[in-house]
Amino acid sequence: MPKQQALGLLDKKLEIVARRHGDMWIVTGETWLRRRTFAAHGAIWDKTEKVWIINGDMPEEIERLITQWDWNTAAQPPQTAPEVAIPTLPLIPVAPDSGLPGWFVAPSWWATIQLYIQYRPAIAVVGPAGNGKTTAVEQALSFLNIPFVSLSCTDRTEVVDLVGGTVLTVNGEEWRDGLATTAFREGKAVVLDEADALDPRVFMALQNALQDGGMDGKARFINTPSGRVYPGDACPIILCMNTTGDGPNRAYVGRNRLDAASLDRLSYISTSYENEIEILIGRGYSRFTAQRVVAWASTTRQKINDNGLSMTLSPRTLLRMAQGIEAFSWSLETAAEMEFFTRMDADKQNILR
Repeated sequence: MPKQQALGLLDKKLEIVARRHGDMWIVTGETWLRRRTFAAHGAIWDKTEKVWIINGDMPEEIERLITQWDWNTAAQPPQTAPEVAIPTLPLIPVAPDSGLPGWFVAPSWWATIQLYIQYRPAIAVVGPAGNGKTTAVEQALSFLNIPFVSLSCTDRTEVVDLVGGTVLTVNGEEWRDGLATTAFREGKAVVLDEADALDPRVFMALQNALQDGGMDGKARFINTPSGRVYPGDACPIILCMNTTGDGPNRAYVGRNRLDAASLDRLSYISTSYENEIEILIGRGYSRFTAQRVVAWASTTRQKINDNGLSMTLSPRTLLRMAQGIEAFSWSLETAAEMEFFTRMDADKQNILR
Protein backbone atom coordinates (compact mmCIF):
# COMPACT_ATOMS: atom_id res chain seq x y z
CA MET A 1 0.00 0.00 0.00
CA PRO A 2 1.38 3.46 -0.86
CA LYS A 3 2.33 5.51 2.18
CA GLN A 4 0.06 8.37 1.12
CA GLN A 5 -2.94 6.06 0.90
CA ALA A 6 -2.23 4.53 4.31
CA LEU A 7 -1.80 7.95 5.88
CA GLY A 8 -5.09 9.11 4.39
CA LEU A 9 -6.92 6.36 6.27
CA LEU A 10 -6.11 8.11 9.53
CA ASP A 11 -8.40 11.00 8.56
CA LYS A 12 -11.31 8.83 7.47
CA LYS A 13 -14.30 9.44 9.76
CA LEU A 14 -17.22 7.04 9.56
CA GLU A 15 -20.75 7.99 10.60
CA ILE A 16 -22.30 5.00 12.36
CA VAL A 17 -25.64 5.40 14.12
CA ALA A 18 -27.11 3.10 16.80
CA ARG A 19 -30.83 3.21 17.52
CA ARG A 20 -32.53 1.39 20.39
CA HIS A 21 -35.58 -0.66 19.36
CA GLY A 22 -37.14 -2.68 22.18
CA ASP A 23 -34.50 -5.17 23.35
CA MET A 24 -32.49 -4.77 20.14
CA TRP A 25 -30.03 -2.30 18.67
CA ILE A 26 -30.38 -1.23 15.04
CA VAL A 27 -27.12 0.08 13.59
CA THR A 28 -26.99 2.03 10.34
CA GLY A 29 -24.62 4.35 8.49
CA GLU A 30 -21.18 3.81 7.00
CA THR A 31 -20.67 0.31 8.36
CA TRP A 32 -19.14 -1.33 5.29
CA LEU A 33 -15.51 -0.84 6.31
CA ARG A 34 -16.29 -2.27 9.78
CA ARG A 35 -18.44 -5.15 8.60
CA ARG A 36 -16.03 -7.82 9.76
CA THR A 37 -15.98 -6.42 13.29
CA PHE A 38 -19.80 -6.31 13.37
CA ALA A 39 -20.12 -9.90 12.17
CA ALA A 40 -17.41 -11.18 14.51
CA HIS A 41 -19.22 -9.80 17.57
CA GLY A 42 -22.69 -11.18 16.97
CA ALA A 43 -24.34 -8.53 14.80
CA ILE A 44 -26.70 -9.84 12.09
CA TRP A 45 -26.93 -8.15 8.69
CA ASP A 46 -30.50 -7.63 7.46
CA LYS A 47 -30.22 -7.62 3.67
CA THR A 48 -33.74 -6.28 3.19
CA GLU A 49 -33.51 -3.28 5.54
CA LYS A 50 -29.74 -2.81 5.02
CA VAL A 51 -29.09 -2.56 8.77
CA TRP A 52 -27.18 -4.46 11.44
CA ILE A 53 -29.26 -6.02 14.23
CA ILE A 54 -27.80 -6.63 17.68
CA ASN A 55 -29.88 -8.56 20.20
CA GLY A 56 -29.46 -7.62 23.85
CA ASP A 57 -26.54 -5.55 25.08
CA MET A 58 -24.27 -3.67 22.71
CA PRO A 59 -20.85 -5.43 22.49
CA GLU A 60 -18.02 -3.19 23.70
CA GLU A 61 -16.06 -3.70 20.47
CA ILE A 62 -18.99 -2.34 18.43
CA GLU A 63 -19.86 0.37 20.94
CA ARG A 64 -16.46 1.97 20.31
CA LEU A 65 -17.37 2.42 16.64
CA ILE A 66 -20.66 4.28 17.21
CA THR A 67 -20.55 8.02 16.47
CA GLN A 68 -24.26 8.83 17.01
CA TRP A 69 -26.76 7.42 19.53
CA ASP A 70 -30.55 7.49 19.30
CA TRP A 71 -32.20 6.49 22.58
CA ASN A 72 -35.71 6.70 21.14
CA THR A 73 -37.22 4.10 23.49
CA ALA A 74 -35.75 5.52 26.71
CA ALA A 75 -38.01 7.56 28.99
CA GLN A 76 -35.07 9.79 29.86
CA PRO A 77 -31.68 10.31 28.25
CA PRO A 78 -28.98 8.14 29.83
CA GLN A 79 -27.39 9.67 32.90
CA THR A 80 -23.97 9.29 31.38
CA ALA A 81 -23.25 9.55 27.70
CA PRO A 82 -21.60 6.54 26.09
CA GLU A 83 -17.84 6.67 26.34
CA VAL A 84 -16.32 8.03 23.15
CA ALA A 85 -13.20 6.13 22.21
CA ILE A 86 -10.64 7.01 19.58
CA PRO A 87 -11.98 5.25 16.48
CA THR A 88 -9.99 2.37 15.13
CA LEU A 89 -8.73 2.52 11.57
CA PRO A 90 -11.04 0.99 8.97
CA LEU A 91 -10.53 -2.56 7.84
CA ILE A 92 -8.39 -2.66 4.72
CA PRO A 93 -9.34 -5.57 2.46
CA VAL A 94 -6.56 -7.62 0.95
CA ALA A 95 -6.70 -7.54 -2.82
CA PRO A 96 -6.66 -10.93 -4.60
CA ASP A 97 -3.41 -9.96 -6.33
CA SER A 98 -1.69 -8.75 -3.15
CA GLY A 99 0.55 -11.80 -2.96
CA LEU A 100 -0.79 -12.67 0.50
CA PRO A 101 -2.29 -16.13 1.14
CA GLY A 102 -5.97 -16.46 0.35
CA TRP A 103 -6.83 -17.60 3.88
CA PHE A 104 -5.47 -14.42 5.48
CA VAL A 105 -8.07 -12.03 6.89
CA ALA A 106 -6.74 -8.53 7.49
CA PRO A 107 -7.50 -7.29 11.02
CA SER A 108 -8.97 -3.90 11.88
CA TRP A 109 -5.45 -2.67 12.73
CA TRP A 110 -4.03 -3.65 9.32
CA ALA A 111 -3.46 -0.02 8.25
CA THR A 112 -1.93 0.92 11.60
CA ILE A 113 0.70 -1.80 11.58
CA GLN A 114 1.73 -0.85 8.04
CA LEU A 115 2.17 2.78 9.05
CA TYR A 116 4.11 1.94 12.18
CA ILE A 117 6.37 -0.54 10.39
CA GLN A 118 7.46 2.25 8.05
CA TYR A 119 7.74 5.09 10.56
CA ARG A 120 8.26 3.77 14.12
CA PRO A 121 11.41 2.09 15.46
CA ALA A 122 9.66 -0.11 18.02
CA ILE A 123 6.09 -1.43 18.10
CA ALA A 124 4.21 -3.52 20.67
CA VAL A 125 1.24 -5.50 19.35
CA VAL A 126 -0.78 -6.52 22.41
CA GLY A 127 -3.72 -8.89 22.57
CA PRO A 128 -5.12 -12.24 23.73
CA ALA A 129 -3.58 -15.58 22.90
CA GLY A 130 -4.10 -16.97 19.44
CA ASN A 131 -5.76 -13.93 17.88
CA GLY A 132 -3.30 -13.71 15.00
CA LYS A 133 -0.95 -10.95 16.18
CA THR A 134 2.26 -12.54 14.93
CA THR A 135 0.65 -13.79 11.72
CA ALA A 136 -0.69 -10.34 10.85
CA VAL A 137 2.64 -8.68 11.64
CA GLU A 138 4.56 -11.08 9.43
CA GLN A 139 2.00 -10.75 6.63
CA ALA A 140 2.23 -6.94 6.83
CA LEU A 141 6.02 -7.14 6.53
CA SER A 142 5.67 -9.43 3.52
CA PHE A 143 3.02 -7.10 2.05
CA LEU A 144 5.53 -4.22 2.27
CA ASN A 145 8.39 -6.41 0.95
CA ILE A 146 10.38 -5.96 4.17
CA PRO A 147 12.61 -8.91 5.11
CA PHE A 148 12.53 -9.93 8.76
CA VAL A 149 13.91 -12.31 11.36
CA SER A 150 11.93 -13.63 14.31
CA LEU A 151 12.44 -15.19 17.72
CA SER A 152 10.07 -16.80 20.22
CA CYS A 153 11.12 -15.37 23.59
CA THR A 154 11.16 -16.97 27.03
CA ASP A 155 12.57 -15.96 30.41
CA ARG A 156 15.67 -17.96 29.38
CA THR A 157 16.37 -15.74 26.37
CA GLU A 158 19.63 -13.91 27.04
CA VAL A 159 21.43 -10.77 25.90
CA VAL A 160 23.67 -12.90 23.71
CA ASP A 161 20.58 -14.09 21.80
CA LEU A 162 19.34 -10.55 21.08
CA VAL A 163 22.47 -8.39 20.93
CA GLY A 164 25.36 -10.82 20.86
CA GLY A 165 28.29 -11.86 23.02
CA THR A 166 31.66 -13.52 23.22
CA VAL A 167 31.65 -17.24 22.51
CA LEU A 168 34.40 -19.83 22.64
CA THR A 169 35.33 -21.29 19.25
CA VAL A 170 38.18 -23.46 17.95
CA ASN A 171 40.04 -20.20 17.24
CA GLY A 172 39.51 -18.84 20.74
CA GLU A 173 37.05 -16.26 21.96
CA GLU A 174 35.06 -14.47 19.27
CA TRP A 175 32.18 -12.01 19.24
CA ARG A 176 29.01 -13.38 17.70
CA ASP A 177 26.13 -11.07 16.71
CA GLY A 178 22.71 -11.67 18.20
CA LEU A 179 19.43 -11.58 16.30
CA ALA A 180 18.84 -7.81 16.48
CA THR A 181 22.44 -6.91 15.64
CA THR A 182 22.38 -9.20 12.61
CA ALA A 183 19.10 -7.65 11.51
CA PHE A 184 20.54 -4.13 11.80
CA ARG A 185 23.54 -5.11 9.68
CA GLU A 186 21.32 -6.74 7.04
CA GLY A 187 18.55 -4.13 7.02
CA LYS A 188 15.83 -6.44 8.33
CA ALA A 189 12.91 -6.07 10.72
CA VAL A 190 12.86 -8.00 14.00
CA VAL A 191 9.78 -9.82 15.31
CA LEU A 192 9.95 -10.87 18.98
CA ASP A 193 7.09 -13.22 19.76
CA GLU A 194 5.99 -13.57 23.43
CA ALA A 195 8.22 -10.57 24.20
CA ASP A 196 6.63 -9.99 27.61
CA ALA A 197 8.19 -13.27 28.75
CA LEU A 198 11.67 -11.68 28.53
CA ASP A 199 13.71 -10.95 31.63
CA PRO A 200 13.43 -7.14 31.95
CA ARG A 201 17.22 -6.81 32.36
CA VAL A 202 17.71 -8.65 29.07
CA PHE A 203 15.12 -6.46 27.36
CA MET A 204 17.00 -3.35 28.54
CA ALA A 205 19.92 -4.37 26.32
CA LEU A 206 17.79 -3.25 23.36
CA GLN A 207 16.98 0.22 24.69
CA ASN A 208 19.19 2.09 22.23
CA ALA A 209 17.79 -0.03 19.39
CA LEU A 210 14.20 0.79 20.38
CA GLN A 211 14.50 4.55 20.30
CA ASP A 212 14.09 7.04 17.48
CA GLY A 213 17.20 7.72 15.42
CA GLY A 214 17.02 11.47 15.97
CA MET A 215 17.70 14.23 13.47
CA ASP A 216 21.02 12.76 12.34
CA GLY A 217 19.91 9.13 12.51
CA LYS A 218 22.70 8.30 14.96
CA ALA A 219 20.65 7.97 18.15
CA ARG A 220 19.49 4.46 17.30
CA PHE A 221 22.14 1.75 17.44
CA ILE A 222 23.42 -1.43 19.05
CA ASN A 223 26.75 -1.43 20.86
CA THR A 224 29.30 -4.11 20.02
CA PRO A 225 33.03 -4.41 20.86
CA SER A 226 33.87 -3.22 17.34
CA GLY A 227 31.66 -0.15 17.66
CA ARG A 228 28.07 0.90 17.16
CA VAL A 229 25.91 -0.92 14.62
CA TYR A 230 23.32 1.37 13.03
CA PRO A 231 20.21 0.05 11.27
CA GLY A 232 20.81 -0.64 7.59
CA ASP A 233 17.20 0.31 6.81
CA ALA A 234 14.08 1.12 8.84
CA CYS A 235 14.62 -2.14 10.80
CA PRO A 236 11.57 -1.89 13.08
CA ILE A 237 11.54 -4.07 16.17
CA ILE A 238 8.07 -5.51 16.68
CA LEU A 239 7.03 -7.10 19.96
CA CYS A 240 4.01 -9.42 20.04
CA MET A 241 2.71 -9.69 23.62
CA ASN A 242 -0.30 -10.87 25.62
CA THR A 243 0.14 -8.08 28.18
CA THR A 244 1.25 -4.46 28.03
CA GLY A 245 4.47 -5.37 29.85
CA ASP A 246 3.14 -4.55 33.31
CA GLY A 247 3.49 -8.08 34.68
CA PRO A 248 1.42 -11.26 34.98
CA ASN A 249 -2.36 -11.33 35.30
CA ARG A 250 -4.93 -14.05 35.94
CA ALA A 251 -4.76 -15.33 32.35
CA TYR A 252 -1.05 -14.87 31.59
CA VAL A 253 0.89 -15.86 34.68
CA GLY A 254 4.22 -16.44 32.93
CA ARG A 255 4.78 -12.81 31.93
CA ASN A 256 7.32 -10.36 33.33
CA ARG A 257 7.06 -6.74 34.34
CA LEU A 258 9.27 -4.94 31.83
CA ASP A 259 11.30 -1.83 32.61
CA ALA A 260 9.38 1.44 32.24
CA ALA A 261 12.20 3.08 30.30
CA SER A 262 12.00 0.30 27.74
CA LEU A 263 8.21 0.42 27.48
CA ASP A 264 8.30 4.19 26.98
CA ARG A 265 10.03 3.63 23.64
CA LEU A 266 7.18 1.51 22.20
CA SER A 267 4.21 2.44 20.04
CA TYR A 268 1.30 0.23 21.07
CA ILE A 269 -1.39 -1.45 19.00
CA SER A 270 -4.19 -3.02 21.04
CA THR A 271 -5.85 -6.06 19.44
CA SER A 272 -8.71 -8.43 20.25
CA TYR A 273 -10.54 -11.43 18.87
CA GLU A 274 -12.18 -10.37 15.60
CA ASN A 275 -13.16 -11.59 12.14
CA GLU A 276 -13.38 -15.13 13.47
CA ILE A 277 -16.18 -16.20 11.13
CA GLU A 278 -14.13 -15.08 8.12
CA ILE A 279 -11.02 -16.76 9.55
CA LEU A 280 -12.83 -20.09 9.80
CA ILE A 281 -14.30 -19.69 6.33
CA GLY A 282 -10.84 -18.82 4.99
CA ARG A 283 -9.57 -22.11 6.38
CA GLY A 284 -12.20 -23.98 4.38
CA TYR A 285 -15.11 -24.39 6.82
CA SER A 286 -18.69 -23.54 5.93
CA ARG A 287 -20.28 -20.25 6.97
CA PHE A 288 -22.97 -22.17 8.85
CA THR A 289 -20.38 -24.00 10.98
CA ALA A 290 -18.33 -20.82 11.45
CA GLN A 291 -21.33 -18.84 12.67
CA ARG A 292 -22.37 -21.54 15.14
CA VAL A 293 -18.88 -21.97 16.59
CA VAL A 294 -18.24 -18.23 16.91
CA ALA A 295 -21.65 -17.64 18.52
CA TRP A 296 -20.88 -20.35 21.08
CA ALA A 297 -17.44 -18.82 21.72
CA SER A 298 -18.90 -15.34 22.26
CA THR A 299 -21.29 -16.61 24.93
CA THR A 300 -18.61 -18.73 26.61
CA ARG A 301 -16.08 -15.88 26.69
CA GLN A 302 -18.68 -13.69 28.39
CA LYS A 303 -19.10 -16.36 31.08
CA ILE A 304 -15.31 -16.57 31.49
CA ASN A 305 -15.09 -12.80 31.98
CA ASP A 306 -18.13 -12.57 34.26
CA ASN A 307 -16.70 -15.23 36.56
CA GLY A 308 -13.08 -14.01 36.48
CA LEU A 309 -11.74 -17.35 35.27
CA SER A 310 -8.07 -17.70 34.29
CA MET A 311 -8.43 -19.25 30.85
CA THR A 312 -8.57 -18.28 27.22
CA LEU A 313 -10.73 -19.40 24.32
CA SER A 314 -8.77 -18.57 21.21
CA PRO A 315 -9.38 -19.08 17.47
CA ARG A 316 -7.05 -22.08 17.70
CA THR A 317 -9.73 -23.88 19.71
CA LEU A 318 -12.45 -22.73 17.31
CA LEU A 319 -10.52 -24.12 14.35
CA ARG A 320 -10.22 -27.51 16.07
CA MET A 321 -13.94 -27.44 16.88
CA ALA A 322 -14.83 -26.62 13.27
CA GLN A 323 -12.64 -29.48 12.09
CA GLY A 324 -14.37 -31.85 14.52
CA ILE A 325 -17.81 -30.79 13.27
CA GLU A 326 -17.08 -31.05 9.55
CA ALA A 327 -14.34 -33.71 9.33
CA PHE A 328 -15.33 -35.98 12.25
CA SER A 329 -19.13 -35.36 12.12
CA TRP A 330 -19.20 -34.19 15.74
CA SER A 331 -22.07 -32.15 17.06
CA LEU A 332 -21.29 -28.65 18.36
CA GLU A 333 -21.69 -29.95 21.90
CA THR A 334 -19.28 -32.83 21.29
CA ALA A 335 -16.75 -30.48 19.68
CA ALA A 336 -16.94 -28.14 22.68
CA GLU A 337 -16.54 -31.08 25.05
CA MET A 338 -13.55 -32.57 23.24
CA GLU A 339 -11.67 -29.37 22.45
CA PHE A 340 -12.55 -27.07 25.38
CA PHE A 341 -14.19 -28.56 28.46
CA THR A 342 -11.67 -31.40 28.83
CA ARG A 343 -8.98 -28.88 29.79
CA MET A 344 -10.68 -27.77 33.03
CA ASP A 345 -11.91 -29.17 36.32
CA ALA A 346 -15.53 -29.98 37.11
CA ASP A 347 -16.22 -26.69 38.94
CA LYS A 348 -15.24 -24.60 35.95
CA GLN A 349 -17.19 -26.87 33.62
CA ASN A 350 -20.33 -26.34 35.69
CA ILE A 351 -19.88 -22.57 35.49
CA LEU A 352 -19.35 -22.48 31.72
CA ARG A 353 -21.85 -25.06 30.50
